[in-house]
Amino acid sequence: MRNSDGGSERTLNSEAPPARDTVGLYTILGVDQRATPVELKRAYRRLTLQHHPDRNPGATTDGSDFVRIQYAYDVLSDERKRRIYDRYGEMGIQMAGRVGGELLDPQVSNMLSGFAFVSSLVTLLFVLFFAFLAQR
Repeated sequence: MRNSDGGSERTLNSEAPPARDTVGLYTILGVDQRATPVELKRAYRRLTLQHHPDRNPGATTDGSDFVRIQYAYDVLSDERKRRIYDRYGEMGIQMAGRVGGELLDPQVSNMLSGFAFVSSLVTLLFVLFFAFLAQR
């Protein structure tokens, strides 16, 4: 939609949220998706020593690499968060944080696991419901 001076009129929905990095958390740590907790910790320690702002005072980075490394390790070192990330990606982690934890009760999830489609549908509806509530 154009306004009187020929420019585009801004609407609430036209402003996109800040872009999140699309690089996967496994890539940030430089590990395979099947990495063990020991491999994750080893990669995390190596990268934090390499990118820590206090250890590299002359570095030209603003510390964002260090923060991304910490976030990747935080998610992948926690078994529950890692399961959610592996299944739903970054959006799953954000939604789980909004709902306050696991997307479905583990017992309910186990009960529905034989019905993969039903489980996925129930999970999707659950996530959408809480996303809707979070936006209100």
